Amino acid sequence: MEHRLLWTLMHQTWLLLLVTRPASTAVKLVDVLKVLELSEDMDGVSLEAGLCTSRSGQDVSDLSFKIDKKIQLSAPTMQLFPDSTFPVDFSLMTTVRPVKGSQVFLFSLYDPQGTQQLGLELARSPVFLYEDHEGRPTPDMYPTFRRVSLTDGKWHRVAYSVEGASVTLYLDCVKVDTLDLLRGPDPHVSTEGVSVFGTRLLDEAVFEGEIQQLLMVDDPRAAETYCQDYIPDCDRALPYNSILVEPEEVRPGGEARQGRPDGGRVDEEARLRRPGREARQGRPGRGEAFLAALLTARRRCSVSTPGAIDVIWLTVQRG
Repeated sequence: MEHRLLWTLMHQTWLLLLVTRPASTAVKLVDVLKVLELSEDMDGVSLEAGLCTSRSGQDVSDLSFKIDKKIQLSAPTMQLFPDSTFPVDFSLMTTVRPVKGSQVFLFSLYDPQGTQQLGLELARSPVFLYEDHEGRPTPDMYPTFRRVSLTDGKWHRVAYSVEGASVTLYLDCVKVDTLDLLRGPDPHVSTEGVSVFGTRLLDEAVFEGEIQQLLMVDDPRAAETYCQDYIPDCDRALPYNSILVEPEEVRPGGEARQGRPDGGRVDEEARLRRPGREARQGRPGRGEAFLAALLTARRRCSVSTPGAIDVIWLTVQRG
């Protein structure tokens, strides 16, 4: 009896500790599309229906950005992590429909020397590119998820969980596989470089298709619950929305893309009536300027040249 009572008290204490975790453990979410300011005001970008053409609790369809021209967006990585370092363990998640048969990096992150440290590839048998500050793992050891296609012309919810020495892919709410990620014991990814959407530096291939979300969370468990916490099935309301528009922007009535006459497009006249908004096409921002400078630096010198990219980075910051 005494042993049973002691076990009950211990169990209750353990549950109390779990429930009363400090608030500081709250996850930090980075909405990459918002930070990079992807907008329907850009040339070649429009708003379309997203994953769900109708969703419980919503009067309109999900929204996504359709990109049908080769655009590139970039920003200093510090804009994604202004108050923190890059997390050691994390989840990288996206809801996307690339052009069928394409092979492209949706998101790339570089250190100040121009070395790619993170890359989310959309392809058949996609590679998860990760390289810590010590160059581990080497390119021949990057995890590759075979027998998987992310570019079959369909919408996909793609979620990667990076924890310890492994990376797990969840595709459309199902665990695909867990592969080795042979990084060092104390891995670091720099936030002093640049982050690029839609391509890799010097790659000709650029993302074209539709994208609804691109999120990074400093919790490796977020990938497993991506389909519950961020973008669930269509019979549930959307708990997190990356794309917010004013109600009059979306044409009422009908159904998006499947039997909907406007295909889920935004009312262009309503968009132009929005106060305080101007077309951003042809108006490169700070991130685009840095990308151009970084490209110039890489053409003029070897990536291994110490400090060469840093000089360009400082020049752009001061400019």
